[in-house]
Amino acid sequence: MKSILVGQGKSKYPIMFTTSTGIVTSTYALAKTSQAVIIIADATAHALYPTLMAKLTKKLGKKATLLTIPSGERHKSGKQLLSLLESIISLGVDRSTTIVAFGGGVTTDIAGCVASLLLRGVKWIAIPTTFLGTIDAAIGGKTAVNSNHGKNLIGTFWPPQAVIIAEDFVRTQPKTEFAGSLGEALKYYALTGKPLVADIEELQRTFPEHDARLARKIIQTCARYKAQLVSSDERESGARAFLNFGHTIGHALEFCGGYGKIAHGRAVAAGMVGAIYLSAQAGMPMTGRVSGFEEHCRALAKGPKVKIGVEDALDSLIYDKKRRSGKLMFVLLKDIGKPYLTQAPNKRALRKAVELSIQALVK
Repeated sequence: MKSILVGQGKSKYPIMFTTSTGIVTSTYALAKTSQAVIIIADATAHALYPTLMAKLTKKLGKKATLLTIPSGERHKSGKQLLSLLESIISLGVDRSTTIVAFGGGVTTDIAGCVASLLLRGVKWIAIPTTFLGTIDAAIGGKTAVNSNHGKNLIGTFWPPQAVIIAEDFVRTQPKTEFAGSLGEALKYYALTGKPLVADIEELQRTFPEHDARLARKIIQTCARYKAQLVSSDERESGARAFLNFGHTIGHALEFCGGYGKIAHGRAVAAGMVGAIYLSAQAGMPMTGRVSGFEEHCRALAKGPKVKIGVEDALDSLIYDKKRRSGKLMFVLLKDIGKPYLTQAPNKRALRKAVELSIQALVK
């Protein structure tokens, strides 16, 4: 089994690549010494893989408890977090407990948050079952739930014991859900300059009958880059912030559109349209390569009509968690593959960027 190491010192952990048939063995090997193993699975993942879930709980024996949570961004809430914590505490668990997150990015976010808070911190294992989870959400040890004021504002940095990626899970995603995650993959092209665009287009065109080697290449390229940034900057005080390219406006769109109404990757793609505009205003040449990237962003941002006011989106930016000393921060580009972090531009340019991002959502 191939793996990529993330982090440094005691917080170092592997991203392990396997197939769905290897999930049970890998999870058991990591959790077999735990007093209790709490598997938190979202309803969609549980419905897709009931046999795998049955095999895993059987392998773990009496120490295993399966908790199923509703799927979707609107359920990544403080209420759901507290409910999970109370349910697990009622089982009489101790600090040798391991939490296993099985599902999409919402599930790994909330289950990781549970692990960080339960008895002041227990081990956890992330098993992402969606494309978005495998390339981004499950990697890095960021855990969170949403606030009434914005996305991911309540959370912790709590590295998992391991991330186990079964690449064949990707095929079972609904096509619309899969398409809604591609903006996140495209972000890695902007950050690295690696030739990902043609691969992403081919994966989108052929999904779910795609070549497994193609999906593996994209997943591992994204995972390797994120692992590199996280290892050098675990708590996002420097280069790790580059991973937020397109997310400052993107998260505002998700919040203002209503959690779950706009797919995360679609919102990021729209947010990158605004970030490209701001980058150009700051001096980035609009070369053919950049213009082509912008067109790809616009293509992935299009979808069902949503009503978002420019003022509402601008107002929500004041709660962005990446602010420093009260200043809103943006990840911009000097060129493809050359990101940098800077303070927000003047209000006029920021308004225009938000307007362009909202327009990009319209078919």
